[in-house]
Amino acid sequence: MDDDEDSKLNQEIKRPSCPLFLLLLDGWGIAPASEANALSLAKTPYIAKLIKEYPAIILDTVKGSLNNRYLTLGAGSLVSSEEQIIYNDLTSVLAGYNLKQLKIFDSERLAALSYFFNGRREDKLVAEDWLTISSASNNQAFDITLSMKRIFQESSRALKLDYYDFIVASVSILDYFASLENIPAIVSAFESLDKLIKKLVNEILDQNGVLIITATCGNAEKMLDFATDMVDKKITDNPVPFILIGNQFKGRTIGPKDAPLGDLSLLETMGSIYNIAPTICKIMNLGEEAENNFLAKSLI
Repeated sequence: MDDDEDSKLNQEIKRPSCPLFLLLLDGWGIAPASEANALSLAKTPYIAKLIKEYPAIILDTVKGSLNNRYLTLGAGSLVSSEEQIIYNDLTSVLAGYNLKQLKIFDSERLAALSYFFNGRREDKLVAEDWLTISSASNNQAFDITLSMKRIFQESSRALKLDYYDFIVASVSILDYFASLENIPAIVSAFESLDKLIKKLVNEILDQNGVLIITATCGNAEKMLDFATDMVDKKITDNPVPFILIGNQFKGRTIGPKDAPLGDLSLLETMGSIYNIAPTICKIMNLGEEAENNFLAKSLI
């Protein structure tokens, strides 16, 4: 495509009138309630409300490292190795439409979201910003809880700017505490997330935006290996949630049925995390050409 055709294409593209926000809550895997499922011990009434009122399904994740999962998420296709060459990634596709993007992450997810999600590209693209949230409190020890709160504060600030078309924030607190075998901390963190998500949802809906809540991996839902009766602190291959929140989606479903009593563990998987990239393009009304950059298909 020559420069004239590039210019013509960009002129024809209408920027979305509202933001799309992708919230990654790593560590939130889906499993039946049990003594090994720390998440099932938490009281999260708002998240339960979202599952009942908006399309909510569960997705397969992919085997392998956390970085490989982020690479798959951004590539919109199954990636079998961290070394695999990625020809198209969500960030570059959106940049091709002159969409402004922001990535928010703490130090736990710096490489995952700034490098692997971008198809192993080291440099930012035009109109792409990265915001690293410090996890230190007054230059003291690592504080993941403070980091979580700051991520939501910066997300709120970014939304108020009314500048970004696509925002993705990665919150690692559930996975972090699961790796430390700290069940009470997981419960407390999930309950805090319930309150923070409520505020974020209200801000996004006020702008007629769309929020997708999902994860790249589970962990906190499987704190015990029943086969060995030993503590299990590794990320899991269990399904992850996919909740689609927007004024236009309320009361709708994208699965064959709603989650009975809001229990996502009773559902069968409807796709994988690599289906998320083309789904984002479809929600943003970028057309089939954008969706066809990915091998996977949209979930809606």
